[in-house]
Amino acid sequence: MGALTDNIVLKVCSKILDEVTTTDELIPSGETSSYRSNPIGLAEFTLSRRDPGYVGRSKATAELGKSASGGECQRADRGVCAH
Repeated sequence: MGALTDNIVLKVCSKILDEVTTTDELIPSGETSSYRSNPIGLAEFTLSRRDPGYVGRSKATAELGKSASGGECQRADRGVCAH
């Protein structure tokens, strides 16, 4: 991860409006117990019960961030990435 700059682009990948969200809803405990020492593997289960598309959207956003930080902007995001 690069240094934080004066300007950043953020994308909200999930929005949960419930008053109460338990830790089991963030990362389910049962099926993920074997991943407790593997944070990258554990991250694959983030919000899997509440928002199954979250991990995919987050990965796509991370890739966009990598291309933007390398001086490239992709697709419709070109206007947002422009300096």
